[in-house]
Amino acid sequence: MGFIKFIFIMVLGYYLLKLIARLVAPSLFKYAARKTEEHFRDQFGQHGNQGKDAQNIGEVTVDAKGKKKDRGKEEIGEYIEFEEIE
Repeated sequence: MGFIKFIFIMVLGYYLLKLIARLVAPSLFKYAARKTEEHFRDQFGQHGNQGKDAQNIGEVTVDAKGKKKDRGKEEIGEYIEFEEIE
């Protein structure tokens, strides 16, 4: 009789824990997400705007300076030839 009572208490405890986890887990995950978001926002606020002009986030500007270059004479970069080593 003691063994059956022990098994019954274990199964009841398992389902009770499962029910409590279903009720508590969403709020726990929301709390963790909120804290993580605050942490990243603080980090971005410290390092995000260093060296930038005072521009609005998401604003796109195009500066057309100088003359148009001839497409054929435009230098893209230095050509490097690679050899395969066996």
